[in-house]
Amino acid sequence: MVDVHPVADFLRLLPDVESPVVLLEDDGDIGFDWGVGDRTVSAHISTSGRGGWAALVGSYKSHGKFIVRDGLPAEFLYALRMWAGQES
Repeated sequence: MVDVHPVADFLRLLPDVESPVVLLEDDGDIGFDWGVGDRTVSAHISTSGRGGWAALVGSYKSHGKFIVRDGLPAEFLYALRMWAGQES
């Protein structure tokens, strides 16, 4: 059984962007994907609340790790807003 609290906290911390595709990954993590191709942001969260992300939005690339209870990294939030056309 997946503890939904870290996932619910993650969703509450997201900026106002289009909803992601949500996936249950083979290792039990919950995955979130926005976009495809060269405009993609992906994140995953474990049941412990640890997660990571990768982004490719045009020529912009970033990746990293986070712990949900500590908040979401500014670089991840920037990548999502960039993907949504809210940043240039």
